Amino acid sequence: MLAEPGIAEAALAAGAKGYVTKDEPIERLETAIFEVLGGQRYVSSLPRSSHHLGLEASHAGLRRLTKRQQQITLMLGEGESLSEIARKLGVSPSTVTFHKENIKRILGIEGDGALRQYAVLLRTSVPPT
Repeated sequence: MLAEPGIAEAALAAGAKGYVTKDEPIERLETAIFEVLGGQRYVSSLPRSSHHLGLEASHAGLRRLTKRQQQITLMLGEGESLSEIARKLGVSPSTVTFHKENIKRILGIEGDGALRQYAVLLRTSVPPT
C-alpha cells in the first residue's frame, strides 16, 4: 500500500488489522503478518502520522473539510467521475477540480489515485446520508 496516512487511517477504519507500505522490507511484512495473526494491529511507519489511527482518526480528517469537500470526497468514494459530481451538485467541473485539489492538500494526500483510494475506504466506514 501507499505511504499515505489518510489511506492507512481509512483502511483501518474499514476494518483492516494491519497496514504495510509497499516499500517496507520483507522482514517487516513477516512481522506484520505474525502480529496480526496474534491479534495485534500493525501499521508501518508513515510520514506525518498522528499514531491515532482508526475510525476516529478517519472521521477527524473528514471533519477538517468543508461540507462541500466532504460531499465530494464521499461521491469520489462512490466511484463518481468529476463531471458526474459537477452535474449532480450543479457546479462546473473546474469547481469540483478546485475542491479536489484542496481536499488532497488538507488531508495530506498526494495524487488523484491516492485520494480515490482514501475516498473508497472512507466511504465504507461512513453511513449513507
